[in-house]
Amino acid sequence: MKSNFPTQACYSQPFRLGEEELQNPDRVIACFFNAYPLSIAKQQLCNCVEVALSTDNPFYTDADDRADLLRFYHFLEELLEAAYAMKQYVH
Repeated sequence: MKSNFPTQACYSQPFRLGEEELQNPDRVIACFFNAYPLSIAKQQLCNCVEVALSTDNPFYTDADDRADLLRFYHFLEELLEAAYAMKQYVH
C-alpha cells in the first residue's frame, strides 16, 4: 500500500503523548470520548473512509489498497469500541 507518511522511526512509537499520558492512557481515552462520543467518533471515521474512497485520491486507485483501507477501518472501529468499553468500566 502507498503511504502519505514518511517511514521514519518516529511513526513506530507514540509521539503525540507525553510521559504522563503514556503512564495514564485511560486519561487520553476519557478525553477522546469526552470530545467525541462513540457515535460521533464512528461517524467521523466513516466520513474519512468515504472521502478517501469516493474522491480522486491517488492512494486508493488499486483494489488492494481500497480493501486494506476498509480492513483498517474495521480494526480502528473495533479499537474505538474497545477503548470506549475500557472508559465505561473505569468510571
